[in-house]
This record gives sequence, C-alpha cells and structure tokens, in this order.
Amino acid sequence: MQNRAARGGAAFCFLLQIHFLLQPLACYYKHIDSRKALRELSPVEELASVVAIGLISIPNRQIQLTSEVKSIFDSNFGKYISISNEAYSFLSENFVEMSYPQRSFLVEGGATARYFYFALSGVQAGYLLNNKGEKVIFGFSYQGSPSGIYDSFVTQTPSAYFMEALTDSRLIAISKEKYDALFTLFPEFYRWRTHFIEAILFGRGSREVEMLTLTAKERFDAFIKRCPNELLQIPQKYLASYLNMTPETFSRLRAMRD
Repeated sequence: MQNRAARGGAAFCFLLQIHFLLQPLACYYKHIDSRKALRELSPVEELASVVAIGLISIPNRQIQLTSEVKSIFDSNFGKYISISNEAYSFLSENFVEMSYPQRSFLVEGGATARYFYFALSGVQAGYLLNNKGEKVIFGFSYQGSPSGIYDSFVTQTPSAYFMEALTDSRLIAISKEKYDALFTLFPEFYRWRTHFIEAILFGRGSREVEMLTLTAKERFDAFIKRCPNELLQIPQKYLASYLNMTPETFSRLRAMRD
C-alpha cells in the first residue's frame, strides 16, 4: 500500500482531492453555463462576460491524434489498459482542445464542472477561499496530468472550490456526456477509473500524513523532490499555501536549498 500511495502522490502531486463534505462556496460572478448563451450576446457583451467571469477566450476545437495527444492518452489511460484503435478514434473525436489565459477559471466556485481535462501546457491550481477571502491551494496540474474538479464533474453538482490557470494554459477536455459514453462503449476504461480514483485517495492520505507529521523543511524537501520544474516557475505564494507555510518561510527554505 505504501508503494501505491507513493505512486499516487508522485503522479498527481496531490493534484485532485475529493472533498464531498465541503459545502459549495458562493460564486463571486454570475455564471454563464453554456457557450450557446455567450453566442447569443453581441460581440461587446460577449467580451465583457468573458472578462467578468473568467471564461476561456479562445474557442475550443476538435483535436487530432498527434504524438503529443497520444502521449497524454498513453501515459494516463494506457498505463492501466490497452487502448484499441477504436478507442483512440473515440478519444480524438470527443476530446477538444481549449486555451485558458492566465488567471482565468477552468471551474469557478459555485459552478458545475463541465469538463474533465488533461493539461498540454501551463500550470493550473485548485483552491478554496478561507474566511478572509485568501486562496488556500490544495493541488496543481501541469503538462501531462489530469486537471479539473473531478467530484463536481462526476456528480454534476456545484463545485466547492476553484480551478484557475496560473499561467496561459492549453488543455484537452471531454464533456460529461462523452465521458460517460466512453465507459459504455469501452468498458475496459472502468479499470483505468478504478486506478485513477485509488491514486487520488492514496495521494490525499499521504498528503495528510505529511501535513501532520513533517516539519516545514521536511515538507518543502519532499515537495521539491517529487514535483516538476514548471511548478517552481509560478509565484511562490501559491507553493507556500499548498505546503501550509508563509511565503517568507518558503523563500527562506528555497534560498537554503539554492
């Protein structure tokens, strides 16, 4: 079980955690739930709405099964199952590419997650807002990893937290309808889902143990060892929040390591 927990932590850097007991946060902005609603607005109104609620500004498009995309499918789905040519075709026909500018939302608190993602580039962060309105980071996604708010996506209920692009980001996304169809048409993907959820749960358990038992320096060292370089390029206040320490402490520990 320890090895499985380690794999979960390393694979996702504790990316997605299931917080079913958390109550949904009030959304700060009026949420427009579909692109159809935006298309009915005038160009000026649409731009204002996109800026106000942080929706993507670049239209989605169907993906091609490039080496980049195939590598994403193979390193995630293919890690646990054999992907047939028919399944590759379904995936490439039903995933779409989306671009999110820096500081825009993949999912807003109080809104329902419409897509499950894999990140092609950029860094995204999941967070809650505390009673002071401060962001409390609980995970990151980055190139090659799953992204989104999985419990809201699966249950199609309002999210208790936010998923924000910390840098300009490209992701591939699948809707809930197409996601469900994937398992109906290709039942072998249930095996992937079982391992995926196990990795989330084992990663969450490992993170809780670290938070309860390790010193700030030990948490910092463990984080640096397992996480990719792109996370070190984002503002350190986000990393400090994730590690439950002040930015000053994080900066001091980083200076000691450098």
